[in-house]
Amino acid sequence: MNLLICLIGPSLLGMMFFEKINNKKLVLREYLMYFGFFIFVVNVIGTVASRILFNVETSMDFLLTSYPMLAVKYIFINTILAFIVAIIMSCILKNVEIKLEVKENKNEKVSKKNIKKK
Repeated sequence: MNLLICLIGPSLLGMMFFEKINNKKLVLREYLMYFGFFIFVVNVIGTVASRILFNVETSMDFLLTSYPMLAVKYIFINTILAFIVAIIMSCILKNVEIKLEVKENKNEKVSKKNIKKK
């Protein structure tokens, strides 16, 4: 249970903060997409930061389940990271626009009339 709280809890708080910043309610599909992104980014950065700060050389899941104080520190670091990621994501979504345009090339259409049978 400790491990689930450590991995999912800070990302959930970050998502709630992300919704407050953007002043909109996300539909389930968007929420799950952003939540998965938050879980991945926050835990990767948090694991690297924890390994550097606490000089950890064993697996983090073992340490988080065995040492409660380390788990509290990990949750604290990841919560701060989740708020930072929420602010960065909000800025990116407000200022960056991605536009995809698909055009059909009319000159290279293959029709059944142009195909020759041998």
